[in-house]
Amino acid sequence: MLKILHTGDLHIGREYSKQEQENPQIAKRYRQARLDALVYAVRLANERNCDYFVVAGDLYDKKAISVKLQEMVCGILGECACPVLVIPGNHDYYEGDEDHLWNTFRSHARENTVLLTEQQPYVKESGKAVFYPCICKDRYSKDNALSWLKRCQGRDSAKWNIGIAHGALEGLSYDQEKKYYYMTKEQLNRCDMDLWLLGHTHVPEPKGQKIRDQRIFNAGTHQQTDFADNAPGSVFLIEAIDKNQIIAEQIFTSVIHFAKKEIVLLHGESLEEKLAAVIASYDKENTSLRVTISGIALAEEYQRKHEIYERARVDFLKLEIEDGKLRQEITMDAINTETVEGSLENRLLRRYLDDPELLHLAFALVQDCREDR
Repeated sequence: MLKILHTGDLHIGREYSKQEQENPQIAKRYRQARLDALVYAVRLANERNCDYFVVAGDLYDKKAISVKLQEMVCGILGECACPVLVIPGNHDYYEGDEDHLWNTFRSHARENTVLLTEQQPYVKESGKAVFYPCICKDRYSKDNALSWLKRCQGRDSAKWNIGIAHGALEGLSYDQEKKYYYMTKEQLNRCDMDLWLLGHTHVPEPKGQKIRDQRIFNAGTHQQTDFADNAPGSVFLIEAIDKNQIIAEQIFTSVIHFAKKEIVLLHGESLEEKLAAVIASYDKENTSLRVTISGIALAEEYQRKHEIYERARVDFLKLEIEDGKLRQEITMDAINTETVEGSLENRLLRRYLDDPELLHLAFALVQDCREDR
């Protein structure tokens, strides 16, 4: 049996520049979370007695990484009890012998950590598996990195033959121009691998906490990057029992959670109560939540909505509220303020008091007609 912890797209070194300007402390938490989630993944690999820890590209977010951060990353990976295999992705692509990023990484990496930069099979002495790295050598490429496998003939049937690649996977990744090392499952299947470990898209594939009889895995990301990530950070723990039986477990590793929620207020519903009900289910200290609010708010609550929002933000790591489509209820007092009591407009608006949607349309129409006069 072979056990692998499969991760990728760790994007360590991400700057969070916009957040840095708004709130440096939150930006610091975001950056630290990427390291903390890696610590958790390494500990998990040790607890489960994994044979390999595989990073399928984009360990780093960019080519310029400080030596101090490199030392920290290599130190964390060095705590792994099994071999750690790393391939360059499209964010931290490999530029050859003079590559400063990866030369620095090599100089600080522990004995257990192997950087795979050559298009050739890698097998650890007396190892159970042969790994075939398909690395990125630039940020973009119309061609994926699988082609060298056609020239690499002959697989050792006594070992597990495992491909590691970084790039957009058909049906999973959005890559309309096919410029991110685009690959299809058919292409992967033709490479005669027992298992594929992929990186690039921040969505794990397949989905599900218990997965059987799959041979193509896309790691997702170990820690959600921002609100654009629609899946929690996780890793795959893959148990290859024999060539006909593969079991995988998706294990959640996010330290900070990014979530989005929508609230639609129907007429008569309380903004304060609905917002409180939504936020009650979150671990506030470790969550960045974006709430979009629309509908019709009670007049009294609409007038003090910013006070309501500020109270809701207490204890949250970050709470963003977007209410551009939230409207204030139109009351009799508002109608009498906007129109002359007894006038045609006044009588028309009063007729729709029991139908808030029509009342808002009529109210807006009356205001527009007044502005056009």
